[in-house]
Amino acid sequence: MKKLAFIILLLFIIISCADKKKFETEKIIFISSPSFYNSFKIELDNKSKKIIASIPYEYSLADSISKNTWKFIDSTDLESIRKFLPKEIKFEVKPEYSKFQELESILVRLSKLRTSEFPPEDGINIYLETENSQKIKSKKVFYSSNEKSEEGKLIIKTYEIIAKLFKDETKLEDAIENSQRYFNDEIYIV
Repeated sequence: MKKLAFIILLLFIIISCADKKKFETEKIIFISSPSFYNSFKIELDNKSKKIIASIPYEYSLADSISKNTWKFIDSTDLESIRKFLPKEIKFEVKPEYSKFQELESILVRLSKLRTSEFPPEDGINIYLETENSQKIKSKKVFYSSNEKSEEGKLIIKTYEIIAKLFKDETKLEDAIENSQRYFNDEIYIV
């Protein structure tokens, strides 16, 4: 009888551990989108423990260049070539496990907070998408969070961590700094 109880208990533990693993966060995507600056995206992949950052690709186009003319491309011409243009610049790091866990923990806590209902006319939007191993997605948008609120503190901490992880990528650093300004006007990064 004790053996049967032990086997049942052991099976229960194995099944409950398997269920917990089933709903673990597999991917987290954090997008910081300020009103007057380019946005940037950070993607945490729990399988590979990599963090991939991307910013929109910046380009200017002219459809002809010669010694006599410089004609800017119009929007209809742009649509015809858009699929051939680069979409974004990507950066990838595989940080120390503790840094990955810290950032993941912050973003998971942020994903559990309630969001405000109405977007302001101006400010910054933070988009957060989580996906578990069952491919169930959760999406949230935080509109111009107050720096003293719980969500504001978590967002600021996220900026601090990713700024350290990607400290050698000047284009991304610039995008992070422009987002940080919405929470603190006294940001000067040299």
